[in-house]
Amino acid sequence: MTQSSLSLTDLAARWAATYHPDAMTARQMRHVTQDLSALSDVSDPRELTPVHLGAFQADLLRHYPRPTARRMLGLAHALLQCGVSEALLATNPARGLTLCPSPVPALRPFFTPDDLTRIFSHRRFTAHALPSARDARGLAAYWLPLILLCTGARIEEAAALRTDALCYRADTPPIPYWRFADRGAKTAAAQSPRPVHPILCRLGLLDYVASLPPGSDLFPLLIPGHTGRRAERFCRDFHRFLRQEVGLVEPNKTAHSFRHTFAHACRQAALPTNVIGALMGRIFVYESHEHEDREIPLAALQQAMARVTFPGFPL
Repeated sequence: MTQSSLSLTDLAARWAATYHPDAMTARQMRHVTQDLSALSDVSDPRELTPVHLGAFQADLLRHYPRPTARRMLGLAHALLQCGVSEALLATNPARGLTLCPSPVPALRPFFTPDDLTRIFSHRRFTAHALPSARDARGLAAYWLPLILLCTGARIEEAAALRTDALCYRADTPPIPYWRFADRGAKTAAAQSPRPVHPILCRLGLLDYVASLPPGSDLFPLLIPGHTGRRAERFCRDFHRFLRQEVGLVEPNKTAHSFRHTFAHACRQAALPTNVIGALMGRIFVYESHEHEDREIPLAALQQAMARVTFPGFPL
């Protein structure tokens, strides 16, 4: 590669060869280089200036949540720093640019009973009136909010579910349970068995899963977006749904609020902390010292899950 032919794509290839990123990070870097080139109208990274990077930062904040914008700005910084390390660039024009975490309240927002009534009384849930927008991703628009509410799962965990994630233990009657196995799961406990909430059984989720080909995705239309996340487009549609069709105006209430709603419902049911952790994929052990390393029995978790209710849920 000669100095006269250096491009952002060339630099990204150097960065990938040096740092061997995982597939998601490599995909995100491709989008960073494309977006940075298009916004700045510069293909040669040696022509980039701090002004270009400042405009890129502002554009990220307009189009992505702050945590995603921080990550993508960090990738741009890493890309250009690689150029400096390889003596391809004299300076890093992204140096000094940072995005502080959002100044959000310490209290994590959950959906109130009135919120749940408004959300799940919508025709999307009462009449299966699925939106035509491509971003809604088919039946995910109906099932994914219900799964998020009734599991407390992280969005990417739920979006990546496959038919073989739903299992049955040979009890009488059989106990249906999830075995989450998302690549992005933060803890080993996130992949431990978690019982299926009775609401999902009553609404027909088990029949829906049984109707799909074995080993297939529950939501095949959820494909990775610009950030490499499968739920990216769903989250965008659900955000619009909350604001425009349900009328929730609080900006900090999003699809992720279902996780906090589930945790709040568990606390309202007076479940022990370790049981709540097990149901949400955090911890899976007894609190007492003599049982420190033992898993909580699935039947006990099923009984605990049956105690978790959601006031205001209309279905």
